[in-house]
Amino acid sequence: MVKMCLDDMALDHFVKESQFFDSDDENDDPKPSMKDKTSNQGNAIPGDIYAGSLCLKKGRNVNTTLYYVDYTKQFNDGNGLLPEDRNDLFLKHASASAEKSSTESQINFISSEAKVLLSQPTNVDLASILDTLNAEVEDLRSQVEVANSFKDNEKVRKQLCKKSDLMQAQWRKRKRLCMDFLCFMEESTEGTISMKKSLAGDGPIELESDESAIKGSILFKKKKRQRDVSFQRLDLGGASKKQRTECIPNDLFIGVELTSSGIKRVYLDNE
Repeated sequence: MVKMCLDDMALDHFVKESQFFDSDDENDDPKPSMKDKTSNQGNAIPGDIYAGSLCLKKGRNVNTTLYYVDYTKQFNDGNGLLPEDRNDLFLKHASASAEKSSTESQINFISSEAKVLLSQPTNVDLASILDTLNAEVEDLRSQVEVANSFKDNEKVRKQLCKKSDLMQAQWRKRKRLCMDFLCFMEESTEGTISMKKSLAGDGPIELESDESAIKGSILFKKKKRQRDVSFQRLDLGGASKKQRTECIPNDLFIGVELTSSGIKRVYLDNE
């Protein structure tokens, strides 16, 4: 099948006189002229510049027949592009590569920007967030205005802190003297006078300690809480949200107790 196709492509342009022109025979036949070559191309398709590109060199049999291509029919005798055209092609290729790299860089930058924008909240979400923040800012401004009204009382606050520290020192001193006296009495009476019982309000010496006073106040508040139903509506702050910036008393406050770190406030809900 391949031989039939090659024959159809090459036999119409076969020059019979030159089939053994390059053979080893010692035949001095004259070379075929260009006129003979042109006459053998009579069956070629008109306007076909590649007519006669496939040539045939007849052998003694089918196995020695040679088919070859005449590359002189191609542009620039089959040597490819002309030097100036090749240089121009290289320049265009380099320019296209640079433009491709620039476009890819722009695409990567736009993609990263798109990811950042997609991760951020939309305009609708920002509007709701802005309204919430504006309300919080207004609330903080009102608190700042109330706090500024107490700015002039800074000296009074410092004086109260000094007095509180002085009273705390006196409290510790007196409590230590009382505890030392009870320990001395317990050792002197060989346990007849118990420090624990005395502080609890039992025994020959009854003392009202800080702990017993706190416990008594808690019991009193709990009984009052059972009688007063409206007392349950109060919170630890003792005021509603609108009144949180005002200085009002706390009904849950019981008292204070002396600890190693300082004075501690005691509230009813803490117990």
